[in-house]
Amino acid sequence: MKLRCRPHGLKLNCDGSKYSILDINGVVSFYDCQDTSESANGTHLATERKEVWSIVWSSDNPNLCALMEKNRLFILNNFEPEEPILSAGYLCDFTDLEVKSVLLDEILKDPEEIKSIDEMFVSYEQKNLRDAREMLTTVTLKDTVDFVEKNSHKRLWKLITEASLDKLNYGVAERAFVKNEDYSGIQLIEKLNNLDEKVKQKAEIACFFKRYDEAEQIFKDIDRKDLALDLRMRLGDWAKVISLIE
Repeated sequence: MKLRCRPHGLKLNCDGSKYSILDINGVVSFYDCQDTSESANGTHLATERKEVWSIVWSSDNPNLCALMEKNRLFILNNFEPEEPILSAGYLCDFTDLEVKSVLLDEILKDPEEIKSIDEMFVSYEQKNLRDAREMLTTVTLKDTVDFVEKNSHKRLWKLITEASLDKLNYGVAERAFVKNEDYSGIQLIEKLNNLDEKVKQKAEIACFFKRYDEAEQIFKDIDRKDLALDLRMRLGDWAKVISLIE
């Protein structure tokens, strides 16, 4: 295996098909182990990014990685950069189409003044996730499903699941559950199809997404406090059970 630079750090993608090479001058390049045009071991690709000081591969998509160039965050999809995002964080995770960075400079500047460590983490969404979320509010569900089919990812199918259940479109919801191999979701669809009232279906959907207060209020609105009581008993929320009984 021949490299055209002096490596400072190597990082492998999630399926071992590619890795990034950061050299001593802050130039990052990529090695494709499946491309045998140069040698049987793979090819050192021509793609390069300069002034890079942090890089992280997606943990669930072998074609996605994120890197920092000075104060700009770039997400590369098959080595093609998306629009840059201003950021000063150190990259620490890339999962479910979200890049997470930590503001180490802020922590080191005045650690005593930090009220919550969660405030020091910033998340950035990858373009497909942003686009799918926007499409759910601007175009039809079918068009969004077509987009997700072309850019398939568990996180995107989860968005389709939530949107289709809110619209009581169980056919699309079941398809999304199958794509994500979510057996509990498929069981939910079967249960919803056996319920005779849409109000009860909406309550079950709220429970599935752990919006228990919303589900309880739905039962109260249809004067079915017995169902609200049964819900709280199933959850083991005995304080709420006592409150409902009183």
